[in-house]
Amino acid sequence: MSAANELIAADTRMQGKACGNLGSPLYAHLMEAAACDAEGGGIVADILAPLAYEPTGSAITLRLFGAVHRLALTGAAPDLARAYPSCGGDPTVVTPGELWESFHNICRTKQLDIADRLGQAPQTNEVGRSAALRGALDLVVTAAPLPVRLVEIGASAGLNLLVDHFTVRWSGGSRGPASSPVVLADAWTGHPPAEVDLTIVDRVGCDINPLDPTDVDDALSLQSFVWPDQTVRLDRLRGALDIASTTRVSVRNQSADTFLATINPAPGTLTVISHSVMWQYLPDAVRAAAADQLRRLAAAATSEAPVAHINLEPPRTADDADVDFRAAHRHGGFAITAGCAPFFEDHVVGYCPPHGPPAYWL
Repeated sequence: MSAANELIAADTRMQGKACGNLGSPLYAHLMEAAACDAEGGGIVADILAPLAYEPTGSAITLRLFGAVHRLALTGAAPDLARAYPSCGGDPTVVTPGELWESFHNICRTKQLDIADRLGQAPQTNEVGRSAALRGALDLVVTAAPLPVRLVEIGASAGLNLLVDHFTVRWSGGSRGPASSPVVLADAWTGHPPAEVDLTIVDRVGCDINPLDPTDVDDALSLQSFVWPDQTVRLDRLRGALDIASTTRVSVRNQSADTFLATINPAPGTLTVISHSVMWQYLPDAVRAAAADQLRRLAAAATSEAPVAHINLEPPRTADDADVDFRAAHRHGGFAITAGCAPFFEDHVVGYCPPHGPPAYWL
């Protein structure tokens, strides 16, 4: 086995285990079969060969599987769609061997189409993360009860900037419009934040590859990166896309540090800087510069022009050099952090799985 094929197989097998742990048995099976194919120098190795030496964070396996899922969603892979719940299919109507054969055949017959899509890094704009962001918003608005200017870095298509348009439900109650097409069910446990009068008056974000939720092709890209047997996630995404068609959100094509440098406290509003599961993907220099900008904003905040910082991110080591995987495993989720200058500093207020509900509040 070549070194490249070994790397591809290792990445695919690791991603398959992660998908299995996060509730996608369909992808867990297919990725294990794809890893075996790569070890043997098969079509998976051929397709991913140009990306074999990319860093782990490049998610080369998810790029391949997203490209194939996109074909199924468009009707270009009918045999595979028959087993993909996202396409109205049922994985129980085929054997595991037949499922892999369908996947393998699409890789072989649509190799050029798939290769053309590998340049796009996975984006799902995971709407379920708003379960964490909504509660964190309530916490900072409790400290600074003002209209909110919501600012998101790494915003993708900006769907989580629509957080106040989503319904959050848990055993103790609900928040948000009852008629929303996005329902975050069983969203909260622990000690939920107190309810506040949340009024968002501006929504702006940035991303190095922003997607337009009103564009058919971009909307399809977002759907393709949701795992096909996780229809609850897909329903949330499709509901958010519906909301985005009638609610204005601005996402600029900028890096996090450059974008934050343009943001300043605004008298009479609470400026909230938000982000979710993106900090780890920033280049070291950009992450350091973005952190400097966050400190600048906190230092410039006043009681009349406060600045909050809320996020859902994997716990990090004390020197902010890497993800603290042990801490993430110990807490059963990523850390929800909130701070509101000049009233209180950033601190962990809860934990939440990477795709969203349930958020546990401390």
